[in-house]
Amino acid sequence: MGKRRSRGITIFGWIFIIFSILGLLDFGRRPGLLNDFWLIYSFLTAALNLVAGIFILRLREWARRLVIIVRILAIINTVTSWLSALHWAQTKEFTPVTLYLSFFFYIVWSVVVIFFFTRPQVREQFVKVVK
Repeated sequence: MGKRRSRGITIFGWIFIIFSILGLLDFGRRPGLLNDFWLIYSFLTAALNLVAGIFILRLREWARRLVIIVRILAIINTVTSWLSALHWAQTKEFTPVTLYLSFFFYIVWSVVVIFFFTRPQVREQFVKVVK
């Protein structure tokens, strides 16, 4: 008998796929807006999320782990970007509230994804079935 995935796994898998495709389609359309590091980082995270989304739907354990690793890296990246933006805002006497809010929601999204994919009920769906 084949493994069945929960509705939550299906929803997250499709969210990863859809937004990764949108990110990849938009990749490189804004020359000069992002430096080389951010272009490479954006491309890699979109590509990794696309692969993870596809294989999350197939209940591959390595894809579940990949999602968690990418989200941890996203949190680290967001915190460093947030600190950089905070420093920039103080030097310019400007408070980019929308930027801070987007950082906050991105961190919350990452924490929700990590929490979801580390729950025991979700993890057991990815356990290999020995035949």
